[in-house]
Amino acid sequence: MNKELSSLILTGTIGLFSLIGIAINGFFGSKNRKKIVDFIYGALFSVITMITLIYLMPEIYNCLGFKQLYLSFIFLGVGYITMKVVSKYYDLPKKEKRTKKEMIKTDNYIATMLLLVFAFYNLIVGLEIYSTILANMEEGIQQVIITSFKNSFIGFLFFYLLNQENISKTKKRIAILSFTFTPLIGNIFMLCINKTSNATILGCSFSLIVGMFLFILVTEIIANIKKSKNKKSAILGLVIGTIWIAISYIL
Repeated sequence: MNKELSSLILTGTIGLFSLIGIAINGFFGSKNRKKIVDFIYGALFSVITMITLIYLMPEIYNCLGFKQLYLSFIFLGVGYITMKVVSKYYDLPKKEKRTKKEMIKTDNYIATMLLLVFAFYNLIVGLEIYSTILANMEEGIQQVIITSFKNSFIGFLFFYLLNQENISKTKKRIAILSFTFTPLIGNIFMLCINKTSNATILGCSFSLIVGMFLFILVTEIIANIKKSKNKKSAILGLVIGTIWIAISYIL
């Protein structure tokens, strides 16, 4: 089996693990909804922070080096501003006390924003995995395992928030496909152009993602953790999220 075909098959397994994480939502109903949501926000904070510090920041430096590091700040700012512009299209309640319906709408908005970022993140990871497998199969397999483990948990987190609101089946399908198939799409794209990933493009793309993550963390996730009435649930989510990502990089 050649490396190109192996890359497609291995990257496809990431989507399967993502689906498993999304499917787990079926075991959680509306009972204790608020505690679960607070747990999820705590977990999202640690997951996004850990991915940024352990994976994205080192990758940015490795790709851009010291001479091109200025590009990381430029694209970080572009990513932050992009998410700020997108957020303007959502009519969210600004008041401190919100009804259950308003809270669910806010959760759905955050889940949608996360979906946009993680879909782009998965696409870039798919590009990188293709190049890694061609260069070193063992390292490529390790990267697939890490991404699969992370995405199974991330899939559960964002889809629970998204699924609270009574959204259409079409929107659900688009959300699932956007999250699960983007690594494979990135891999297929690299196969079609028959090239390995460009370090500068990867570094700028990862910087863009960091800026997007930063906006969601600062403006939404941290704010929701502060408003949480179930601090223990949020702390538990933070701890489990940290452990989950740490384990994924130990595997």
